[in-house]
Amino acid sequence: AAVAWDFFIKLNADFMLDIAREYLQHTIGSSGGEGSKPGGYLLRGIQVLDTLTRFVPGLVPAQVLLAKAKIAMDEVDVATRILHQCLRLEPGNADSYLLLARIYHGKEQPNAALQYLEQGLSHDFSVRNHPLYHLVKAQVLASAGEYEPAIKVLEDAMKLPGVKTVGADSKMAP
Repeated sequence: AAVAWDFFIKLNADFMLDIAREYLQHTIGSSGGEGSKPGGYLLRGIQVLDTLTRFVPGLVPAQVLLAKAKIAMDEVDVATRILHQCLRLEPGNADSYLLLARIYHGKEQPNAALQYLEQGLSHDFSVRNHPLYHLVKAQVLASAGEYEPAIKVLEDAMKLPGVKTVGADSKMAP
């Protein structure tokens, strides 16, 4: 059955994406350690994204956010499949390349990780300004035993706008 335009107007994809971002804001990236149970906000964010991507499968930012949530749930194979679908829809999506590089580094496939980093860079040179690009590249280099280049990559990352050292804002009283 065809879905009417009214449904998509009421669905309000941008608003639902904002809701999902709010749910996932504090859950993705903060690890609770090995074997930690996913929080309610993570599960609710995934529910919103599942609904959104089911009805609007071409909304790549929602797909990427869903992949990030799946990574946080340790569903790496599902996240990989979602990210490959994102690249079929939008071949120049830098976030997809960075996340795939991170996934393949985690699977101990450094050549694939470097390949995705380079592909992301070839599609969008601004990837160099993304801290995740530098982090994954340094991790891959370090795992290959190339410590000096890895240190150089991390030093370059520290020079990026918005990246600070811990405690840089706090002034210690003498």
